[in-house]
Amino acid sequence: MNIEKFLKAQQLMSAGHYVQAVATFDSILDTASEPDDRAAVLSNEAMCYSKLGKLQMARRAWNDAMRVAPRSEEYAANLEFLDATLCIAEKKPKDALKKLSALLRKHERLLATPDYRYLYEEAQIRRGMLLVDLNRSSEACRILEEAREFDSAQEPIFFYNLGVCYFDLKNWAASKNSFAIALRLHPSEYYTVRIHYYLGILSTKLGAGAQAYGHFVFAAQHAGSSDVPPAQIYNWLWRLCDEMGLEREARKFEELEKEHLANDA
Repeated sequence: MNIEKFLKAQQLMSAGHYVQAVATFDSILDTASEPDDRAAVLSNEAMCYSKLGKLQMARRAWNDAMRVAPRSEEYAANLEFLDATLCIAEKKPKDALKKLSALLRKHERLLATPDYRYLYEEAQIRRGMLLVDLNRSSEACRILEEAREFDSAQEPIFFYNLGVCYFDLKNWAASKNSFAIALRLHPSEYYTVRIHYYLGILSTKLGAGAQAYGHFVFAAQHAGSSDVPPAQIYNWLWRLCDEMGLEREARKFEELEKEHLANDA
C-alpha cells in the first residue's frame, strides 16, 4: 500500500475534505493487498461516507472492512466502535448505545491500556450523549461528569449535552455553567440558538430577567437556524416582559406568538 497517499487521505479527512479523502482512499485500495491494509482503507472510507451523509455506502465499506480485517481484538474493537457510530448517523440511538456498552464490556482490558484509552474515552462520550438524547439524564450525568476531563470532550457539543443533562435534572447553576462553556467553544449556529434558548429559561429561573431577555431575543432573531419553535420563544418573552412590567413589549411578543401559532396550525 502507498503509505504516503494513505496519510494524505487521512489528513484530508481530518481537515473535513471528505470527498477528496474518499477519492484518495479509493485510488490506493487496489494496491492494498494485505488484509490489515485493506481493512484500514475501507474503515476510513466508511467514516468519510458517513460524514458525507452517504450512509448506505458507509455501511457497505464497513461490511467490506469486516470481511477482510485480521481476526484480532484490536481490529474488532475499532470496527465495533465504527459500527456504533454508523448507527448514530443512521438515527438508531438505542442500537448505538447497546453496541457501545457491549464494546466496553467485551474489550475492557484492551481499552484500559494506554494505546486504546482514546477508544474508551470516545465510547464513553458517545454513550453519555446518546443517553441524553434518550431522556436518561441520570445515567448520562454520571458518564458525562467522568468524561468532561477527557481531551476529546473539549468540544461545544459535549458541553451542550452536559448542559441539557443538568437542565433535565434541575441543576440550574451547573446547567448554565455548561452552556456558557459551550458558547465559548464556538458551536455551530444550530447549537448556538438552542444554547441561548436554554440560557434564557435558566436565567429566568435564576431571577436574571435582563440576561434572560437578551438570550431569548437572540434565539428569536436566529430561530431559522435551529429547530426551536419561534412561538415557544415568544411565549417565554411575553411572560418575562409581563413579569418585568414591560407591558408594551409583552403585548408585542404575545402577538408574535399568536402569529407563529397560527402559521404552524
